[in-house]
Amino acid sequence: MKIGRNDPCHCGSEKKYKKCCYDEDIMDYKTLYLKQISLLNRQTSDNDKLIIELGNKILNSSKVHMFSTGACVNASRASMNLYYQTKIDDYITAAKEYCEKALAYKSNNQHALLVLYEIYIISNDFILACDTLSLLGSEMLEEGQKQILMLYQSAIKRANTMEHTPEIKSELCLLTDKLLEIYKGNPVLPALYGAATMFYLGIGDDVIRAYEMGKRCVEEWPNAETYCTLGLICISPQLNRAKESIEYLKKGLDICDNAEVEYGLKSNLFASLVRDKNWEEAAKLGKDIIKDKPSNMNYHNYAELLKQEGDYDEAIKWCKRALFLVVDDCTLLTLADIYKRAELYSKAIETYVFCLASQNGNNNCMSFIDENGKNLFSLASNSAINSIKLEAIKGLIFSYVQIQEYENATAYVEIGKELFIEESELGVWGDMIPKIANFSQEYDNVKLALEEAKIIYEKQNMYFKEWAAKLIQLQDNTIDVDLDNVSDWLEFETQMDLILEEMKASIINHTTIYAEMSTQVATQYPHIDAGSKEFLVTANILYDVHKNSFIDFAPIIVEYAKVVEKRLRILLGSRLNPNIRMLGQVINEIANQPIPPYDSYLADFWAVNSLRKNGAHAGVLTKSDADNMRNILFNNGLINRLV
Repeated sequence: MKIGRNDPCHCGSEKKYKKCCYDEDIMDYKTLYLKQISLLNRQTSDNDKLIIELGNKILNSSKVHMFSTGACVNASRASMNLYYQTKIDDYITAAKEYCEKALAYKSNNQHALLVLYEIYIISNDFILACDTLSLLGSEMLEEGQKQILMLYQSAIKRANTMEHTPEIKSELCLLTDKLLEIYKGNPVLPALYGAATMFYLGIGDDVIRAYEMGKRCVEEWPNAETYCTLGLICISPQLNRAKESIEYLKKGLDICDNAEVEYGLKSNLFASLVRDKNWEEAAKLGKDIIKDKPSNMNYHNYAELLKQEGDYDEAIKWCKRALFLVVDDCTLLTLADIYKRAELYSKAIETYVFCLASQNGNNNCMSFIDENGKNLFSLASNSAINSIKLEAIKGLIFSYVQIQEYENATAYVEIGKELFIEESELGVWGDMIPKIANFSQEYDNVKLALEEAKIIYEKQNMYFKEWAAKLIQLQDNTIDVDLDNVSDWLEFETQMDLILEEMKASIINHTTIYAEMSTQVATQYPHIDAGSKEFLVTANILYDVHKNSFIDFAPIIVEYAKVVEKRLRILLGSRLNPNIRMLGQVINEIANQPIPPYDSYLADFWAVNSLRKNGAHAGVLTKSDADNMRNILFNNGLINRLV
């Protein structure tokens, strides 16, 4: 029951409430409020729940008083803390309700408005976030500038991983313009320019504005990170200012004191030198970078260098190395372009289609996951997804024209027009193709081909393959190693086994096919030993998982070879000298003694051993090599002869 100031006091003194316990009750609420403040400074989930409980006690008071609005704000902050800890949306709803109640008590409560801005940013309600900023006074804009900017940065980062929609782009444009207007002349402006640069480079899809923002940022606040981004922007297809990019990147290197940023600067500088056709400097820097830090981006850039020099075979090899680490749409486009230049049009068409399939939907950038579960994103896609799609369509049209399949070329002109309604260039391409009266069947066929490519792509494990990078380093390190030497070979095998363990851990342990394959192998080969079965199960699973992948099949081939070696050691037993350690030595023993019936299988044994050794030196063993190994084991029946 509410007690009026002139009503009898609830304590029974027969005095009016305002003359008796009113002040004491107010002091009790003040104590609760100060307790909330104290708990906010020691953030834990239990404290946050207690803050909300104390706030509700104050709000359940018989009257609205000076602590009510502050109690609401404290409870809203605690609710947001709980949301960040749990990701339960109900806490956002509760936080919003507390803010609205605080503003009902005091319409210009600045702290409530700041929390409400945070809620709208987290909820992707950027128009309401913009409206809320308009209600903040200059003092709160100054006091909360760090939080406001950090929330804007998080909104940009999150939006760059969301599905691209005109609405999100438009709303973030308004928010960006609002922040630039609010903080004009403020010391926080350079950092805001940096964040706006990433917006326009990503979902904002405006390279010119990204360039303007980045340039303003380094003019007012020279920093290595923005120089790195600005260098990347300058070599985008829309700007193509390689010399300017080189200038910015070298300035960034001059002031850089962070190893990770320095690596990014060097990687972008490498790409810029390639664009500038500075082959000598690019080659020197590129070799240093890929030796120090193997990565899909560096391998891709090196392939681009080789492509420009006309060394297509080597360029293809380095593209496949990049795709071995992660299947990136930008690298797929480069690989397809190399095939096109080399007049390998069927391979070009296949790769262009796969490039389009990798951009399923209309996401801003292609995401993948490293083996620790961290979400990663393709920088190339993030800055040029529509450019990549358009170039792939143009590549398909050109390739089909070259092989005089004009119906398919016309079909891709139409598909391109559907994707890029405003792209007049596609009309020009269409005018270059002989007029086709009816291409409906070809149109349906290419649509189906794109859908099938998407299905294949979606089956791939979108992991950044850490084990793949280690394999490439291992192979590169064996160039000068004598693998006919027993100790060197055993060291190589030890390292390869570690890579196989990582490969299995990242693939097999996350699938249900392991049990199915184990049952299948046990049924087909019931008499072989457990170790050989395990090698065979692993090899079969890894082959099935990766048979449509751009990977080096060396680990899979090595695993198949282990089956042969293990079975020979068991079958030959005491006839083998204990000092014989390598598969090649075992095969030599069979040939020299000779040992029937195994001496009649020598051709297959030597083929297996050759494939196994090539895993150390070749750099990229293909699916066809794995198929050769499987053909020897299964079609030729070698594995059955070793039972």
